[in-house]
Amino acid sequence: VRRQVFDEGLSFDPSIGPSGSDYVMGSETEFLLRVQAAGFKGAYLRDALVHHCIRREQTSEAWLLGRARRMGRGHAAMSDNKMAPRILGVPRHLYRRYAELRFAALSGRWRDAAERFRLRIELELVRGQIAQCRQVTRRQD
Repeated sequence: VRRQVFDEGLSFDPSIGPSGSDYVMGSETEFLLRVQAAGFKGAYLRDALVHHCIRREQTSEAWLLGRARRMGRGHAAMSDNKMAPRILGVPRHLYRRYAELRFAALSGRWRDAAERFRLRIELELVRGQIAQCRQVTRRQD
C-alpha cells in the first residue's frame, strides 16, 4: 500500500483484526475494499513472494475451527446484506444454513474424516456470522 493512501486519511479499522481470542477477522480485506472504493487501484505482482509464519498450534483442529468462526464474523461485518429479512437481527437464511449443516452433521451424510472436517469448518463460518449479527444487534439496542 502506497503512502498516499494513508496520507489521504485511510487507515485500518481497529475494531477488525486480532484482539483477544474471538475477534472479527478480515482487517486487510476490509481496508483494501475501502481503498478501492476511494478510487485507488491495485497491482498484481506475479513474482512477489509472501511468507507466513505458522505456529504449531495454528495447525490444530481446534485452532482452525476457531479461525473459521472468526472468519465468519468478518464476513458478517463486511456483508452488504443489509436488506435481508432478519430474525433477532440475523439474516434468516443463516439460520436455515445452520440447520442444514447441523442436520448433515447429525445424519452422518459426510463420507470420510476430511469431509466431516469441511462440514465442521462451514458450520463454524455460519456460527461466526450469526454471532456477529447478534452482537451488532445488541449494540444497536
